[in-house]
Amino acid sequence: MESHHNICGGFFVVPYFFIDIMLSRISYILCAAIILYAAFVFYPKWKNKGPETSLGWDACSYYWYLPATFVYQDLKEQKFGDSIIDKYGFTPTYEPFVHENGNVVITYTSGLALMHLPAFAVAHVLAKPLGYPADGFSWPYQVAVQLWSLLAALVGLWYFRKLLLRYFSDNATAISLLLLVFGTNYLNYTGIDVTLTHSWLFTIYTLLMLNAGNFYSNPNNKYAVRIGLLTGLAILIRPSEMIAILIPLAWGMNSILPKAIGGSLRFLREHYKPVLLAVVCVILVGSIQVLYWLYVTGKPLVYSYADKGFSWKAPHFFDYTLSYRSGWLVYTPLMIFAFVGLLVYLWKGKNKVAVIGFFLLNYYIVAAWDVWWYGGMGGRAMVQSYAVAFLMIAALIEWLLSTKWIKWPIFVVILVLAYVNIWFTYHAHAHNGLYDPTGMTKAYYWAVVG
Repeated sequence: MESHHNICGGFFVVPYFFIDIMLSRISYILCAAIILYAAFVFYPKWKNKGPETSLGWDACSYYWYLPATFVYQDLKEQKFGDSIIDKYGFTPTYEPFVHENGNVVITYTSGLALMHLPAFAVAHVLAKPLGYPADGFSWPYQVAVQLWSLLAALVGLWYFRKLLLRYFSDNATAISLLLLVFGTNYLNYTGIDVTLTHSWLFTIYTLLMLNAGNFYSNPNNKYAVRIGLLTGLAILIRPSEMIAILIPLAWGMNSILPKAIGGSLRFLREHYKPVLLAVVCVILVGSIQVLYWLYVTGKPLVYSYADKGFSWKAPHFFDYTLSYRSGWLVYTPLMIFAFVGLLVYLWKGKNKVAVIGFFLLNYYIVAAWDVWWYGGMGGRAMVQSYAVAFLMIAALIEWLLSTKWIKWPIFVVILVLAYVNIWFTYHAHAHNGLYDPTGMTKAYYWAVVG
């Protein structure tokens, strides 16, 4: 009987162990499935016209560099612009900035256009054979940019799973992936509005953290080059992402005591050659934008947002976070647990200075932007930082899984908040949806939510 019991025990242990180690992969498959469903079934943007296409709104302004350079060879005056906007109705969010010398400056920086370059090249080759104008904006370009961005998002999510597994159990990783995709506006900016910056930056931050961890374990030139290029790309996509520098500089630090700071500085000094190589890579990537500004204006630095700026001394924390017009936590309430997880991360997390410091500093910068309501529901400017914030949420999940009863009521709340995200994602894009991007009020919100 004892021998039979052991055989049965061994028989059952193997499949349960196999299921356990595969849980985060199953979670990834579920996450990828809903992203693909959103992209191909629920709201395929390449079937739309006007501003709701893959190149509508902000996406058009970011992408503008590519046709201006390779199709029209007109980066300075952009005479083609009005006819293209009239033809396709893309409605760029920001009007181009007219410099004092009379030339037109593209409002956004060129990083996202660089990311879209492979898709643009494929579409440009295929446009005429498929019967479409090779004008940089026709249907093949819209489809190519959407599919390429979607692929980048799925790759980024896969590597994010690998990042979480470095520091958390497979179970906590699986749950965290599900919460990220089903419970936050990350779903919208990977499955639908994926041609914007946020999903690309999420992928870049994931890869940056992975390579920062690799560099501190094995400080060599390969990881230094990757860190430099990734940091430079983040800044080239959005200059406010300059805070990305904090991640490789402070990785491995768990306090800001003099001893910890000294140890980090000593490490960087001892490995100054790969550190300098990383700095050179950042400068090389950043020089792309400097060269563009020099070519168009004759000046190396240009502020192209006109009268829009930051209120550093009086950031709009309340409005950005809790307003019914566009409040981050009003429309993505599950992210409340990032702040709860921050406390757990202070207690049990790794790389605390880089993770917590980046999250709080980024939150401050986003809230300081005077056009805090831009982008509609959910405060989309925070989406890229979820790559960092979900380390804190994963720490919270890990701790909850170790408790006997506390986890159950909290998981119920989490499920309800995740449903709110799904509800708003649906109604933001459904025909006759109940989300009103321009007229949301407290009374209307509570009348329709859910």
